[in-house]
Formats: sequence, C-alpha cells, structure tokens
Amino acid sequence: MNTIKKLIIILPSGKITGPTKGAVAIVNSLPKNFQITIFVLKETTEIASLLNKKIEIYCLSNKSFFNKFLFIKKYLYQNKQKEKQISFSMGFSADILNGILKKHAYIVSSVRGNLILNYKNTYGILGNFLAVFHLVYLRRFDAVTSMSKSMSKQITKYIGQKPY
Repeated sequence: MNTIKKLIIILPSGKITGPTKGAVAIVNSLPKNFQITIFVLKETTEIASLLNKKIEIYCLSNKSFFNKFLFIKKYLYQNKQKEKQISFSMGFSADILNGILKKHAYIVSSVRGNLILNYKNTYGILGNFLAVFHLVYLRRFDAVTSMSKSMSKQITKYIGQKPY
C-alpha cells in the first residue's frame, strides 16, 4: 500500500488571519518527508514568509474559478499514479473547489467556526442558506475536522457523521 507523501492545502486567502495561521502551523509541524503545496485562491501570499522554505505556494488570484480548478487538477494528476495525495481546505470557496477534486485526491475540510452564525453575521439572511449549503456540501468530503465539540455537533447534524 502506498503511503501518503503529498499534501496540498487550498486557502481562500493568503492574508495572515486565524485560519491561515492554522494552516501554517499544520504544515510547518509535519514530518519532512511530505511534499507540501499551498494554493491561495485570492489576494496575497503574505503567509509565504511564515512557511518552511521547502513548501511550495501558488497564488491563483489571476485565474477564474474554473481555471483554478484546472490548475490544481493538473497539479494533482501529474503525481496521482506515483503516490497518494491529500487535499485539505479551509473556508467556503476553498471547500467548494476541493469538493470537485474528489476523484483526484483524498479530500479533507477543516471547519473553523459556527458556520450558521458566522455566515448570518456576514451575509444577513442569505448567510443562513449559504451555511446550510456549505454544511450539506461537506458530505462529499472523505473527512471533515472541527475545532470544538459545538462545531462537531453542528457538522454532524448536516453531514450525518462525526468530524475528526
């Protein structure tokens, strides 16, 4: 059985914020025998200065959503036959993109907050629909992680299984 050697992380932004700092902490603490690549969907790659120098980072802000998908898919496909790969995402846009990569990698999402409350505060009444859509969409994922018991309960309610 092949061991997992390649990890990609898809982030909505490369700004130094809570979720991005979490991703940086994860990748910088992994064993050196992983090949790690970060794809930033929009904005900046401020986090590059915080990363181990062996970690690749791509900023895809100049690409359409479809072209971002094609770029990451091609990247994954180049090594699919050689080794197992994990694609890890944080955030709505990153999760949407990661969800359609299911055929190309073992896909994982990290939910880092109360989506219903957070989306409602950000988007008003539309936020409720976005949050429920996001939570139900997580059913496509091979694994979902959460940061607390309350988040775990919310996720379990919508995806039908307990997150890690």
